[in-house]
Amino acid sequence: FLLLMTWGTLAYRSDRGGVVPHLAQVLGLESKAQRRVLHGALMGAAFVFAVLGYVIIFVTHARIDESQIGLNTTWDRSLHVWMGYVTLTWLCLQVSAGILKVIPSDEHPKLLQTLLKLHGASGKYLLSFAYLVILLGVWLKMNFANDGWQWPLKIVLSALVAGGLGVLFVP
Repeated sequence: FLLLMTWGTLAYRSDRGGVVPHLAQVLGLESKAQRRVLHGALMGAAFVFAVLGYVIIFVTHARIDESQIGLNTTWDRSLHVWMGYVTLTWLCLQVSAGILKVIPSDEHPKLLQTLLKLHGASGKYLLSFAYLVILLGVWLKMNFANDGWQWPLKIVLSALVAGGLGVLFVP
């Protein structure tokens, strides 16, 4: 999910240059239309993976009779759960806005045109928020009898998340 969203963001970055090469540049995509198609495909795939991930988590929690909304657990797990729901809701809104952007803008009401102009900035902040949700999840105990992933893996995953956040904000 995060890898696809990061690639999707890099595929559609502006042409202002900078330290991080655009994925579209690496792939040799010249036109804005080509970048838009790549961006849409990657973000669509990311959305599918996010929904599938949520379904797997939901089914797993249901099987072990664990709360779907973070009840009767630690504060950090509850925070992770609710941040995850915010992320999924925001993702649904972001995908909807992306789909609406495909429709020629002169067919949209003025308010919607204004809101759709926020799609790019919203996506960058959504991805940043998703990175933070994942980072919190990496450090959670998997259950009360187990500390979760081993420290080396937690450190590597945390470094990857930090790198992903850096890619978003480095020109």
